[in-house]
Amino acid sequence: MQNKILLSLLFLSVSSFAEAKPNYNNWKLSLNCLGPICVGMSIEQASKITNLKPVMDENNTVIDNNGLSHTFKTYQEAIKSPNHCFHISFEHPLLKNVGFMITNKHISRIEIDGESIKTLSGIGIGDSEEKVKKTYKDKITIEPHQYEEKGHYLIYKPKDKADQKYNLLFETDGKKVIRFRSGYAEEVYLCEGCS
Repeated sequence: MQNKILLSLLFLSVSSFAEAKPNYNNWKLSLNCLGPICVGMSIEQASKITNLKPVMDENNTVIDNNGLSHTFKTYQEAIKSPNHCFHISFEHPLLKNVGFMITNKHISRIEIDGESIKTLSGIGIGDSEEKVKKTYKDKITIEPHQYEEKGHYLIYKPKDKADQKYNLLFETDGKKVIRFRSGYAEEVYLCEGCS
């Protein structure tokens, strides 16, 4: 009898958890996730877990393996394009300045262009280069920015073997963080996104 009661309580708590909506206000960016949205997920998986609608990037451009661009109206059409690369976002005020790069039908990179999101370590847009270096210490590599004359790329490269396929990259104007992104190392390094 006691086991049946415990099983019933466990079922109720699991059901309640499954129906609970994610608390969007507490989302932080890690090496491979923003809240419950993680690199490697399909668009449908991310949409289902967040109850949010995915939308194509404003210009609806998909870049193929040959560097040619194609225009599609929906991400469902875009994902059928062979060797595609495109960007989506999710409709929510907190995610207004957050983009997701899609390659091989899955999220490969998470891009932050607004002040509402910070990293797990508390770094966000407007923070100084010194704060980034102090926070991540010897795990930061510094490279010159390709377009910002005085800017830098501050790249966090994890030491743990399990995490080495991911990177976290901060773009700066030479003094402060102006945008940042994380995900698969190869995609994180693409300074022009899919272009």
